Amino acid sequence: MNFKYFSFSISLLFVMMLVIILITMLGNQFLTKTQLEMILYPLFFLSFGIIGYFIAQKAPMNQYRYAMVMALIIVAFIALFLDVIKQIPQQLWQLLLAIWLSLQIGILMQYLSHKWLKK
Repeated sequence: MNFKYFSFSISLLFVMMLVIILITMLGNQFLTKTQLEMILYPLFFLSFGIIGYFIAQKAPMNQYRYAMVMALIIVAFIALFLDVIKQIPQQLWQLLLAIWLSLQIGILMQYLSHKWLKK
């Protein structure tokens, strides 16, 4: 793995955080808390699937392990971030597992679409 690949993955994570924050700020103006939660929770995990797709797209060809390692690094960064800001949820391991699975689904979708388009 090179530094460009690592920086691309981390920049995708920061862009996702900015988009979620922006949607939250706009949603607080126009939606109730329940409506906002119904939008944000699926969008949060969908965005990790999209990040996983782009991570796999930037990985060397047929190198699933690079994309998987990068997904684990992203999950570690999220855990570190939650620890630093002292906002550790009750079910941290479930949250991190769901994020990692979302990333893996995105990676799998990229590889499947690449194989189907190759045929």
